[in-house]
Amino acid sequence: MARKWHGARLDRTELAEVDRLAVWHIAARIRAINQGRLEEVLSRASGRAVRTPSVNCAGTAASVPEAPFGQAGRHGIASPDLDAVVDELVAHPVRTDEVRTKAPAAPGLYAWWAPPAILPKLAGLAHPTVSDLCLIYVGLATKLRSRLASNHLRRSGSSTLRRTLAGLLLDEQGYRTRWTDRVVLVDEDEARLTTWMTSTLRVSWCEHPTPRDVEADVIRGLRPPLNVDHASGAALQVIKTARRRYYDSAGPRP
Repeated sequence: MARKWHGARLDRTELAEVDRLAVWHIAARIRAINQGRLEEVLSRASGRAVRTPSVNCAGTAASVPEAPFGQAGRHGIASPDLDAVVDELVAHPVRTDEVRTKAPAAPGLYAWWAPPAILPKLAGLAHPTVSDLCLIYVGLATKLRSRLASNHLRRSGSSTLRRTLAGLLLDEQGYRTRWTDRVVLVDEDEARLTTWMTSTLRVSWCEHPTPRDVEADVIRGLRPPLNVDHASGAALQVIKTARRRYYDSAGPRP
């Protein structure tokens, strides 16, 4: 059955081609950003393979696909749109106490960043310009300001990121959980996790009218280690295990 993608009706094979090219495109873009060579890569949009490796926060080459940069496919993949999303998404991480004054009440994508020493076994891509930051999570929002400030920085019941962090830090921080209609942190530990996130993490974002259209491609291209949906790689099982530990820590459901 054909489905629409950016206004075009594509069958399953065609969608797979578009999906593959989108991941290649983003991977090449991030390789360029990490090396400070955007102009060079943009000038090489003739279809030659881009072979400069990305660098993750462990200082090693990240595992990303090699492919022709700028190849559009016969349906014309929205390369400029993906370029703009990636460029803006990684541009300016801010402190969490700046979210309420700087984040827009608009739809878009957001990216969370952490020093590599915080989660040393989950090394995401190094930030291209800010030292000692690596990518850990990417998500979407219908309203960026409220999603970041009211969910991710306040309530574990409405934040997959908070639940994942709590699961990863369960032993180190001694977080306690309880049942409501779901598993949440006890009030004192909600506050402790918020304090930890405020002192440790940074966040960036980009506005996008339909973020769901590009979210999967961005996640597959950037490979943030704390994501599960649209993710792959060695970190995936670690994150699934951490989330399960978080849920199990509250005991049987009443």
